[in-house]
Amino acid sequence: MAYKALYRTYRPTTFDEVAGQEHIVKTLKNAWRVPELRKRIIYTLWMFLFIRIGISITVPGVDRGLVMNAISSGDSTGFINQFYGMITGGAHQQLALFALGVGPYI
Repeated sequence: MAYKALYRTYRPTTFDEVAGQEHIVKTLKNAWRVPELRKRIIYTLWMFLFIRIGISITVPGVDRGLVMNAISSGDSTGFINQFYGMITGGAHQQLALFALGVGPYI
């Protein structure tokens, strides 16, 4: 018998199967029925997708080796860089295009 993870065994496949969260499911269904809210929800999801794609694009023309050496150095600037990397969710260490833009606010 193949192993099957518990989260796959008990994961609901439809909104109607979500146990104990009927009020949330009802609210989401009602929100989706309102055209203006549906447009805003779709817009928000597109913005999340746009930001995630922008965070995965690296900055052109930067020597990644030099930056990684500066980040991993043991002095006080290394700590500052590690702290900034923690705040930006690692986008700073990946030299992402949006690392200095809206990344820290998400």
